[in-house]
Amino acid sequence: MRAGRHQNERQADESAARVAARLGCAPLPILQFLLGLPEDSEHPAGRERAELVRQAMAEEGVTLSVSQWNQLLVPDPRGDSRYAGLGAFHADPASWQPLHLAQLPELRQRRLDYLQQHNAPGSLVVLDQFFAPVGSGPTHGQMVTATARGSGFIGPLLELDTTYSLQAATAARLTQMETAQKDFEQARNPQQIRDGLRELSVLKRSYALERSAESLEQLAEAGLRQSAVNLSLGHNAADEVRRLLQRTLEGTDQSSRLLLQLIRGFCEDSQSLVDPRPEVAGLERARMVANLARWLQGTTEDSRWQASKRRYDLAVESLEKGTNSVVVAAGNEGDASAFLQAWCSGQKPDLPAGFENNDLSNPLVTVVGAWEDGRPAPYSSHDDEIDCYAAGHSLLGDEKGTSFSAPRVAAKLAAEHGREAGSQPA
Repeated sequence: MRAGRHQNERQADESAARVAARLGCAPLPILQFLLGLPEDSEHPAGRERAELVRQAMAEEGVTLSVSQWNQLLVPDPRGDSRYAGLGAFHADPASWQPLHLAQLPELRQRRLDYLQQHNAPGSLVVLDQFFAPVGSGPTHGQMVTATARGSGFIGPLLELDTTYSLQAATAARLTQMETAQKDFEQARNPQQIRDGLRELSVLKRSYALERSAESLEQLAEAGLRQSAVNLSLGHNAADEVRRLLQRTLEGTDQSSRLLLQLIRGFCEDSQSLVDPRPEVAGLERARMVANLARWLQGTTEDSRWQASKRRYDLAVESLEKGTNSVVVAAGNEGDASAFLQAWCSGQKPDLPAGFENNDLSNPLVTVVGAWEDGRPAPYSSHDDEIDCYAAGHSLLGDEKGTSFSAPRVAAKLAAEHGREAGSQPA
């Protein structure tokens, strides 16, 4: 009986939809209403009813765009449209992933559909972090997009959210990171501490590479041509070391426990470390920081990091075969050595080669540093693969960084690709 009542309801919905379409009714309010209805003994689920009504109205010539329909099916969790004028922040289905982990294959397909429908020669694609809680300020990705637009770019602009992965195996690393963090915090002997920290570093840095690689792969699969891709992202050992040591200065119980773990794992002479003479304590701090830096730089020797790096490099190569340009921010660790020296009471630690290099750098991408007052900005990383420099101030907010240098260059390259393809004015 229930099945019969549901079938009657479907027939009634379809008939009503056709009448509404012929009367010129807009589909959006009708579909919004239906999607909110729960299934019961009399009525099918709201989504099923809405899909049937949408199809019936489309057959009568009243349609809803795919992007509008996708937004209805999975409401954007951010709900903040204050910066909508700077780009389509709700278009990429990847930004819905945190609330719909079970729907990763569906969201991957929706993203591919979105890319195939919207990519065009001369596009600028921004891979960044656009997901944010409701009511928060502009995200990093929004500031990058605003800077690209503010630099004069008028071509098509697509935003791909890399906050979370859309591949189950990669997304699982988030849980693995939580476990590694606990293992590091709870380790007691020096080798366990070092191993726990290395594991955490490998997971974080390989996860960043995998997220970027999968987005580049989807762009290639979608047929992106004659366009530019901006990555104001990345990781390196300098960033990891500085963040760890900054946390030890917070004056909390947690920061004290972190410092104790670092001392246990990387200090060679704890007595010298607490010596009242700053020059003695500083030298031991410098040795400890050098040990920590070399250990975390060793992340690049791990087979998992190397596999992720190979995947990313191949994704770049594949995309650039389509006459696209991939642009990467150099990073903001140019002043990391000065911070570390200050942490070491003025003593300079011996830092390893490549300490500041962005994991996303390679010979194929265009690496951009920040330029300020006629010279490289003090904060701009000394990545040995930097190709050019650009201004590093954001055009949305007061922040500075190579994150805002890269989109200026990417915008120029995208416009040039568009002119070559005949899709943008000279």
